[in-house]
Amino acid sequence: MGRCLRVLAAAILAASMLSIGAFAAGKDQVSLTVYNSNLALVRIEKQMDIPLGEGEVLFPFIPSRILANTVLFESVTAPSKVWVKEQNYEYDLVSESKLLLKFIDQRITVVTKGGQVYTGFLMSGSNSPVILSEKEAGKGEIFSVQLSDIQSIRYPSLPDGLITRPALRWLTVNNTLSKSQQVKVSFLTEGLSWSADYVALLAKDEKSINLTGWVTLQNLSGVTYEDAKLKLVAGDVNRVSAARDYETMKLALAAPTISEQAFQERGLFEYHLYDLQFPTTVKDNQTKQIGFMSASAVPVEKTYLFNGRYDSENVGTYIEFKNDLKSGLGIPLPAGIVRVNKLDTDGSEQFIGEDSIGHTPKDEKLSLFLGNAFDIKGSWRQDSFRDVTKSLREETYVIEIRNHKDAAVKVKVQEILSYWSAWSIISSTEQFSKLDSTTIQFEPLVAANGTATITYTVRYTR
Repeated sequence: MGRCLRVLAAAILAASMLSIGAFAAGKDQVSLTVYNSNLALVRIEKQMDIPLGEGEVLFPFIPSRILANTVLFESVTAPSKVWVKEQNYEYDLVSESKLLLKFIDQRITVVTKGGQVYTGFLMSGSNSPVILSEKEAGKGEIFSVQLSDIQSIRYPSLPDGLITRPALRWLTVNNTLSKSQQVKVSFLTEGLSWSADYVALLAKDEKSINLTGWVTLQNLSGVTYEDAKLKLVAGDVNRVSAARDYETMKLALAAPTISEQAFQERGLFEYHLYDLQFPTTVKDNQTKQIGFMSASAVPVEKTYLFNGRYDSENVGTYIEFKNDLKSGLGIPLPAGIVRVNKLDTDGSEQFIGEDSIGHTPKDEKLSLFLGNAFDIKGSWRQDSFRDVTKSLREETYVIEIRNHKDAAVKVKVQEILSYWSAWSIISSTEQFSKLDSTTIQFEPLVAANGTATITYTVRYTR
């Protein structure tokens, strides 16, 4: 039955194109601006036949996830001579069930997989059995055939209104200049998205990384975009939700410059836009990757962090670096996942962890959490507390960091002080720094195979 449908679908499309005038020969110019929020702006410029006076134009290059109320049509050849009076988004696509419904009370022929042939008036085709009657009024011998047993169905004619793919149908008026014209069509569609993926290679001495960035583009929009001019927008573009699947939004496009080889980056409005320097084909149901940046020997610092209030045992391992020119970067880095490998003693690469980053402007610092240290452990406990008065409270904490490595390590120990907003440290065995209104940080140097103990007392007042 599938082969029969394909043959019929091709005939339907050919007939619909002939009835309204086929597209003129010539290469379509396709541009894609893809956002990292499941949204893309599609722009198509092509040569088309526009009927003189008033007529219909079918535009079949439409993704199934188009936001139909965002379509713009413009004649480049005669912008003031052609305008669209009415626009229809046609998505009544050919399917087995729809074809059957179109031929209720009409004579069809059903051929089963066993070779039996039944001809009669179709009485029902919406459920599993296809019911045929020998007579139009339904009086006579009745045939019931299961859909799963049908090899093919022969229809007497082509049904009206069914198409093989979503299309836009325009009613144009006032065309007095030329039949063949260059037109521009733009619209928003869902189903296209992109993200950044990074691969970092940590040097043996753990002092630097080589960083490579990839753009990962996914197309689930329903169509293929051949030789498209591709732009990628990094930023959080506001969208207004609607009750239906369709959404509207005002676009403020961003423009960035990144890789000398593939992308040029520039800023526009409050976003960044990455402009691919060569056309690319984005196939439907395809995930495509394009390299967009690389940097070598980016200086990094390996750090350890312990926050006993959230995890009273594990010490996190981080690598930190700055996105600036001095480090070999200094470019806007779109949000994505950074996967970190490390060179082993034999020169092979081993995966050591991954973390996500947000949109990061130049000159900002990045910190990647790679996992918990195996050989460094901590403990955290409240040693005592007392309410001196109703408005004064004192608490004492004991923190221990145990280092099982053969080398000394420095560990950042962060404490959140939020019982009351007014606080002061009245005693401490270790120097500390105040990070913000509720956070202090100790940085003890823990000896090889040694232990560091921090005891402090905080006084809260209100």
